[in-house]
Amino acid sequence: MSGKKFIATALNVLFIGGLCAQFEEEVKLPDLDVQVKQQSMEIRKLAASRKIVIDRNDFEDLGDITAGDIIKRYPGLWVQGPVGSNRNVLLCGLDKIFQSIMIDGVRPAGGESDREFKLDRIPLDVIERIEIINIPTSDYCSDAVAGTVNIITKKSEAKNVFFADAAGRTNSTDYGTGNGKTYISYSKNGLFLSGSYDRETRINTEEMSDSVTGIEGEVEEDCDIRTTTLSAGSEFRISDAAKFKLYGFYSNFDEVRDVTQDVKMRSQGGLNYRDIITDQSMLRRLVTLDVGLTYSTGEYSDISFRTLVSRGDDEKDKHANEEKSDGYALTDEVEDQLNYEFMFSSDYKNLDTELLGFPNTVKTGLKADYLLRDYDRFVSTVEYTSTDTLNSYEDGSFEYGEIQSGTYLVDEVYVKPVIYLLGLRIEHSYYDYLINATSEKGSNSYYFINPSLLLNWRLSDEYIVKAGFSRQIARPAFAAVVPIDKIKTKKNQIERGNPDLEPADAFTYNLGVEYYHKKDFLSLYGYFKGVNNIIEIENIGTDEATGYTIYQYVNISTALVFGADFEFAFDLAKTRMKGFSVNGNYSWLGSQIEDRNTGLMRRINEQPMHIVNANLNYAKGPFKFTAGGNFSGEKIIWSTLVDGVLVERTVTDAFLQFDASVKYSISDDMMFYFNVNNIFGEEVRVTQGSVTDVEAVGTTYTLGIKYGIRGN
Repeated sequence: MSGKKFIATALNVLFIGGLCAQFEEEVKLPDLDVQVKQQSMEIRKLAASRKIVIDRNDFEDLGDITAGDIIKRYPGLWVQGPVGSNRNVLLCGLDKIFQSIMIDGVRPAGGESDREFKLDRIPLDVIERIEIINIPTSDYCSDAVAGTVNIITKKSEAKNVFFADAAGRTNSTDYGTGNGKTYISYSKNGLFLSGSYDRETRINTEEMSDSVTGIEGEVEEDCDIRTTTLSAGSEFRISDAAKFKLYGFYSNFDEVRDVTQDVKMRSQGGLNYRDIITDQSMLRRLVTLDVGLTYSTGEYSDISFRTLVSRGDDEKDKHANEEKSDGYALTDEVEDQLNYEFMFSSDYKNLDTELLGFPNTVKTGLKADYLLRDYDRFVSTVEYTSTDTLNSYEDGSFEYGEIQSGTYLVDEVYVKPVIYLLGLRIEHSYYDYLINATSEKGSNSYYFINPSLLLNWRLSDEYIVKAGFSRQIARPAFAAVVPIDKIKTKKNQIERGNPDLEPADAFTYNLGVEYYHKKDFLSLYGYFKGVNNIIEIENIGTDEATGYTIYQYVNISTALVFGADFEFAFDLAKTRMKGFSVNGNYSWLGSQIEDRNTGLMRRINEQPMHIVNANLNYAKGPFKFTAGGNFSGEKIIWSTLVDGVLVERTVTDAFLQFDASVKYSISDDMMFYFNVNNIFGEEVRVTQGSVTDVEAVGTTYTLGIKYGIRGN
């Protein structure tokens, strides 16, 4: 099939079949004999807004393990977390509360205190594809100031009835302990079953030094992380007009960290010699049940109903023994979060309408979401001195409930050669809380109206211009609005809730051009966001009783967030380098905000200015090789004044990681692979004032095999 015929067929599906209206489940492409990569490009072309589609082929390129590992290789974002863990995605460099992480089109329960979902909880083996959307359409959600990451889980294994992936893995920080992963799945006649188990052990080492006092020491973390997932589901017709689907998903993330250290950061800056032994365990569990019914009301129209019930459990236990100048202290921290979500939605779409004589697609719907959060946190400390025994106890428990309800309308009009997508979403939010220790109660509610306008202008078969405008919000973090203190002994910090916190909102503008030619691809995009009531966590003073630094989420001012990125992919065969291809991207991130304490203009905290990714690929017959690099510029928490005292800035140096992967297929059904991540053992360096902290990431080696049994 020629490229022009393919584009014409795809456009026909868009305008007559309403392809772009399918957002909460897998997009059904035409039954064409195209590869997965071509399918991903077609999804990207047909999307009204800019949509980056990461598919199974991309997952395999550099041997990534989790969703966070792969996402960090794409433009306009970076990923943070403990050493060696890519957990929290930050689109445009904004904090976690400014984006929406979704699984199959819905934000899952168990969003922790910042509404974020940890990406290392989902291994890549259970993911079909990942979509990164700069301006989501109105049928997605409203919590997307920075954008949306939609993780679509597997519902089948393409042509395979049975599929297995097994690998052994080791890290240079802990050669003596073997670990790895196993994934198996079965898919036939609409039934899908899968399970995975992953174990990673590593030793994280921080070398800390104080250039003023000459104090030096080490923090060593012995980590053991185990992830288990199970999924099952089926889709089938109950009549000619009705289709029923039922899917369940289970994820269990279990992490144990044993920490020993002989130095500690002082609240006033600098280091102290201090022997501390800490044992910490963390459990994150998610269970979801997704039920849907779609009923065709006509040849090109249907109504659908969806119910999602999910439960998230997050448990943390930490026990610390800390040496003091005149004795020692024993601290026990227990944190237990139980999260429930009940969601119901109803959607109607009609793909065969006209507006002023032009082809028109209409989609509308209602959604109600109830979130229930039961948070228990207890911290007890017993301090033994030569003359006395001191006891302290903190109860940071609370109950939180939130109801979100809303409606949307999306109208997609095709006025050749432009697709106009107009959207409107109206939502109401109400939340209340109860502090267990004091019986203090509080509540708040707010409405918001979010319009959007997106344009997809097909200049030719190869060039597409996309432009968009949208209003989005960022709801405050759960714990951020409850007025309790959360003491973090390891960091000498207290996080204090703020009941006066209001949601941030932003007007986002986006403009870009995309170029497609056979296997070649180019895109250039720019964006501008005016964020009102932007939320940041700030140093607001020192606690007199403990000497710990107090941090609090606050609405500070209006922020300007802007940036541009360039993305490319080229087949080098035409340059006489047969079998070679390159792909990559460059992002420039910018922002401007007024510091509330100093009155000076600065960038948003921890926003890197430059992000670069590049891969070189080679394929010949059954052999495939990929080498690539990921670079993120320095990230700064800017200096400020607190109670008239200067708090020095914290700088995380630029980080450059190189990876490589070799794959060899001995048949259509079996493939061996060998991956090396962070080849040169790049370290993470953080500096605050006179203190430098160097963290060893190590190099990870993976050797594995994939095997599939194909169906008829």
